[in-house]
Amino acid sequence: MTNNLARAVLGALLLLLLLTPAARAADCVSSIQQITDFFTTPNRAAGAIAWTGSLIGMARNETTPPRPIYFAAFDDNLNQVIGDKLLASSSREGVFRLFWNGSGFGLFYFEPGGQLMFLRLSATGDPIGLAAPVGQVATFPDQEADVIFDSTRGAYITVHTITQGVSVGFWVTILGIDGTTLSDDRLTYEISAPSEPRVAVAADGTIGVLRHQREAGDALRFSVLDANRAVSAFTDLSSNARLPVLASNGTSFAAVWQSNIAGGTELRWARLDTRARVILPETRLLSGRGTDVAPVSLVWNPNGSEWALSYLDSPIGFSEFPGDFRLRRFTTAGALISDTVFSSDPSRISIGSRYPFVWTGASYITTAERFLPNQGSISFLEKHCTLAATASASRVTVPASVATTFNAGATGGTAPYSFIWDFGDLSDKRTEQTVQHAYTRPGTYTVTLTAMDAAGATSVSTVVVTVYFPKRRPVGR
Repeated sequence: MTNNLARAVLGALLLLLLLTPAARAADCVSSIQQITDFFTTPNRAAGAIAWTGSLIGMARNETTPPRPIYFAAFDDNLNQVIGDKLLASSSREGVFRLFWNGSGFGLFYFEPGGQLMFLRLSATGDPIGLAAPVGQVATFPDQEADVIFDSTRGAYITVHTITQGVSVGFWVTILGIDGTTLSDDRLTYEISAPSEPRVAVAADGTIGVLRHQREAGDALRFSVLDANRAVSAFTDLSSNARLPVLASNGTSFAAVWQSNIAGGTELRWARLDTRARVILPETRLLSGRGTDVAPVSLVWNPNGSEWALSYLDSPIGFSEFPGDFRLRRFTTAGALISDTVFSSDPSRISIGSRYPFVWTGASYITTAERFLPNQGSISFLEKHCTLAATASASRVTVPASVATTFNAGATGGTAPYSFIWDFGDLSDKRTEQTVQHAYTRPGTYTVTLTAMDAAGATSVSTVVVTVYFPKRRPVGR
């Protein structure tokens, strides 16, 4: 009896482990959790997040000097499960980046003087040792940086600028999980202001670096580094670019940036291989609804084989209105999958983020914040379950003139849903969730269901129906 019980428990655990992301996503519900509000004390705004596989680690910071930083954790239903823990007593502008490395967290932030710092955390967010400077000491207020965790090396890769002193230049520093400096290399003495450095890493360990380069006419230059961390190849992507973001899908890199056009801005992108050769040249990715559009973060979702881009879109310009915070999903080649607001709360869609978002295997999760002087911060943790349509038919092989029942389903997104049926036979489209349709001619028909949610996202599902003429029975004489 004991052995049978043990086997049953083990079987249940294995079933949970083997659940696919798609199966987990079927139960996903988009939601939003408020973290702070205006005029509250302490006003610890939601900052950078990292996903452990079961928990959302969050670095929070108070919105007034000296801007101390705290750690908290939430489950995938956005409930706080680990209370706030003080990590740093002061910072320049709060947390910079937070990563999960498989066994613990890594926190990056700038000290008030400008030095980039690293602090190692346990799996429960407790500091391990003291914060240490990253690379050369540089206490100037205009330092820029980007950081990525490289699971292949088991290390953090940072790119950062030093604008003054004997260490002036553009640096690449690699840190071990324990904070040990594995390498610290100056790529060039030349830097532009702003440099807007970005870094990503491919599955084979190739490091891709994106930055503005003064000696190349301030072009947006993409470079790859060899095993000795020297530039092995580069290409200039654009001379009309700002606010770039960079990511890798494992075998190639993608960059998205803002470009000026008549009357406003648009988003352009390019794709490159691990030898800095252009796969897709500078191409328009999207035009905003009005004056200004700007990328925030780009990630590759291996489960859906899709790029996901968070961005801000303001119809009257960012100087007048912050714009809606949106999520755009598109294929490797750039074909649109969906474009919708990130928040499930229609009253919060214009509250955006400056931090990377994460994919949990079932949903995209981000933080969003708005800060107002003398009022503090209102901030949120947001869970975006992608809309997925499901079309089904009562039978997929049917005689002509015999009605088939079709049923529409949808999960994720923001309810309520609406549906459009296209039966593939030039008949009128239908909008009911459950509908009957009969075909008059034999053949194979692709029935297309388009589901739409309240936030404007769309998802398509198809089912193939084969129609035949029934055989006639011979008439007796």
